[in-house]
Amino acid sequence: MSTPTLSIARAGGHPLRVTLVAVLTLVLGIAGGGVAAAATAPTGPTSVSASTTGAGSAVLKWSPPASTGGSAITGYVVGRDGTDSNGTGAWSTTVAASARSQSFTLLVPGRTYTLSVRAKRAAGLGPVATVKVTVATVPGAPVVPDYIVAYPQPDQTHTATVTWQPPASTGGSDITGYRVSRAGYDTDGTGPWSTVVGPGVRSFTMTKLGWTSYTFTVEAINAVGAGPAASTLAPNTIPDYVHKPTITAVTSDPAAGTVTVTWDFLYYGNHAHTPDRVRVGRDGTDANGTGTWSSTVPVISRSFTFTRLQRGSTYTFTIDAWLNYSPNDKRGDAVTVTL
Repeated sequence: MSTPTLSIARAGGHPLRVTLVAVLTLVLGIAGGGVAAAATAPTGPTSVSASTTGAGSAVLKWSPPASTGGSAITGYVVGRDGTDSNGTGAWSTTVAASARSQSFTLLVPGRTYTLSVRAKRAAGLGPVATVKVTVATVPGAPVVPDYIVAYPQPDQTHTATVTWQPPASTGGSDITGYRVSRAGYDTDGTGPWSTVVGPGVRSFTMTKLGWTSYTFTVEAINAVGAGPAASTLAPNTIPDYVHKPTITAVTSDPAAGTVTVTWDFLYYGNHAHTPDRVRVGRDGTDANGTGTWSSTVPVISRSFTFTRLQRGSTYTFTIDAWLNYSPNDKRGDAVTVTL
């Protein structure tokens, strides 16, 4: 059976013969909105970037391709190479067409990963766009002097200022602050202490320092955490001691079961200090069965009466004094009495 044809007259020439199939195809194509162009693969995503966002994490960002390839994008395939902290190897997933970022977690601090993104549609995957990111670690140690010389004046508390410069490495994440610390005790009796200052600060003054040497440390902090500490010493070359309590009198009353101890403080010169704490104590066992006992008393006290003592027993009575910032450096006196 022959294919039906249609003759179309042309001016001054032979008629143009075309098949009815061709005519119908042309007519239907026009009726349907024109002849459809063949779809092509989309181009790669644009404005692709990556940044570390904290401990073991990073975020990948992108914008849509300049060309969709004539077909709507149905999603994006995002992924990474390498191995995460759980030992999982290269990984990828598909996200929605409206997505513009993807977070990656469980990354190994200090390791560099290649992150990728490509557009997806019915006709297939478009070109892949990649970017490298190094996962942040804690910053390096700040740069501080080897030591700080602090020269206090006699009978005065003193201060010392520690200075520093930023670390050579931020760990891949901006410095958010510095932790400044000191060891030892201040004149209020407060033990080891620290504070956090802003990222632009380069010095800090410690106050209420006693007559002793202190170690100061400085740590840089970023989103991952605090880096290694740099330490510096603030020495004190002036002798540090408290006026020593000396027992001057002891009276006992065996019938009442009491002993009164009286003391005073010897003067050791301009560099010695009036104590911040005074403690009285005794060994042995009292009439109530209480064993070794001690108690702090007001610094202005100059005597103390021990009670409920057992007649015929021997006791050693002690008086100790110390400074708040040097609680382990006690000075005192003792006396032994048989009741």
